[in-house]
Amino acid sequence: MSAQAPVRPLHSAVKILAGLLVLCTLVALWVTAARVKANKMAARYGIGAEADPLEPRLAPIRLHRGQSAPVQHLTLAFSEEGLEVRDAQGRTRARYAGLPQGRRLGWQELRMTLREAAKDDLVIEPELVPGAASFGAGVYLDLRAGLRVEFPHGRALTLMSWDPAKQDGRVKIEDAARSEEHAMAGTSPALRLRWSLTKDPGLNLEDLE
Repeated sequence: MSAQAPVRPLHSAVKILAGLLVLCTLVALWVTAARVKANKMAARYGIGAEADPLEPRLAPIRLHRGQSAPVQHLTLAFSEEGLEVRDAQGRTRARYAGLPQGRRLGWQELRMTLREAAKDDLVIEPELVPGAASFGAGVYLDLRAGLRVEFPHGRALTLMSWDPAKQDGRVKIEDAARSEEHAMAGTSPALRLRWSLTKDPGLNLEDLE
């Protein structure tokens, strides 16, 4: 019976290359995780500019009054009442009025900047920010516990509870320094926010800054 050849140990250079490959993989995973976390933190607390979208940048959209345009699974419609965000079933989920140039808006992951704004003409720059909450003053019609709308300077309003039969619930407003719970209509002088229930029903949010 012939003797087996001895197993040759790995060359030191091979070991070094294998170690470098593992290290590069770990660094790439860490950078990706850090970027995702930074985007979510910037979107939530309004730190610096809005969070960079992880999706490819979308082309600007020009809308005349009465027109609509698709954005991924949503639709933007410029109605007589303002700029509306509609879902795949055509239901209005958010409505924004008072549309000055430069205003930033958002329904969930869809963020929008009004690059041009006239009475009957808008140019909207949309972008997708995965995991983001809604953003900015407007009427929000998808009432459910957990609905969160964020505002500049780290302020936010969250719908804590909602009973559609009674059309009643509670909201929490907060920033980095304070947190308050209120009924479905009220004003917070400290956080410069006002909210009320509309007939739709919807939650009308006003930014008093």
